[in-house]
Amino acid sequence: MIGTLNHNIILEEAIRTSDGFGGVTTAWNEVARLWAGISGVDGRESLPDAERRLRITIRWRGGMKPSQRFTWDGRVFEIEAVRDPDGRARFLDCDCIERDLP
Repeated sequence: MIGTLNHNIILEEAIRTSDGFGGVTTAWNEVARLWAGISGVDGRESLPDAERRLRITIRWRGGMKPSQRFTWDGRVFEIEAVRDPDGRARFLDCDCIERDLP
């Protein structure tokens, strides 16, 4: 498993602040740089948005949540679900969606 964690990705967390006009501005803050394995789960394209589902596997770390995201090589992966595949706190599988961004 360790040998398949061959992509250096960035874990980010949203920082939301008031824009002063009743709205919210979202900025993304780097939380950590991690080694990860990236594998396709399935692909689906629809108009006008295209999305691709992937599984990103990282070494276990506490505090992971679906409100975070990964970035890698100019791509953005929204985290949908996080699970410990064998219950032994060694790795985390993160089900992600890559969307085409405007």
